[in-house]
Amino acid sequence: MWVGEEHYPFCPDYIEETRLYGVSKRIPLGIDLKVFKPYETWMCFIHPRAVLEQLEPVHACPNERRRALHTAGEERCITVLYYFVDAAQSADSRGTVFERTIGDTTYTVPKLLPRQGEKYSPGIFLRLPFSHFEYILPAEGKVDVRVQKAMEDGINIIAVKDQ
Repeated sequence: MWVGEEHYPFCPDYIEETRLYGVSKRIPLGIDLKVFKPYETWMCFIHPRAVLEQLEPVHACPNERRRALHTAGEERCITVLYYFVDAAQSADSRGTVFERTIGDTTYTVPKLLPRQGEKYSPGIFLRLPFSHFEYILPAEGKVDVRVQKAMEDGINIIAVKDQ
């Protein structure tokens, strides 16, 4: 699934929003919903700025098995993408803090590196398991016949009211 740079200029923007609110993606009509198996099907998210061409050591890495390579800058780590976002600098009891706000999401950035015309390539930056579909009920509350049929066929669809 493509994540557009126009809404999420940096991969960490999408990662952090997903951490807070979860994932919601529109599924095109005509796709075979039966191929989506809860917790067996994986969603892969692609962003045009997912792969930073130069290797940079990272400050910290959550991947215990690869941490030594990532902190030494010997292997690519998604954490480095946090170092090149547009973030505001402030000070608090912890010292200098860098925060980025996009929409309703604010997150802390570990450190910022000087922007020097980094080169990026598109790539997969996030992989999550599929759990279920949600169908947003129209105002009149009537379920579309195609959705009703899919539900009767055993597709994991939950009807929800628009908020």
